[in-house]
Amino acid sequence: MVQINIREWKKGEIYNGGWGKSYSIKEVGEMTKAILGWTGSVYWNLVPRRPGEIPKIELDFSKSKRELGWEPSVVLKEGLELLISYWQKSHDKFNRSKSKT
Repeated sequence: MVQINIREWKKGEIYNGGWGKSYSIKEVGEMTKAILGWTGSVYWNLVPRRPGEIPKIELDFSKSKRELGWEPSVVLKEGLELLISYWQKSHDKFNRSKSKT
């Protein structure tokens, strides 16, 4: 799913793979709940934020695009759907092979 020009990767460099849009942990959690169809409750903000805690992170992929030719091809929700689908298939395959032993 992830394709980059590995020959262009510079040792010791950090490359962001984001969308240029920030999401809170709550937003990502709610997207994940919806994708899974999970109807349970998540209790947010049970404790106060700690001093210096970062509520949102936004990744800038311009360096990845400039140096590696990489840019996002899916939005976060689609990426989560692909990841969850892959994990579920892998988990099912693992459980089937484990039960045969």
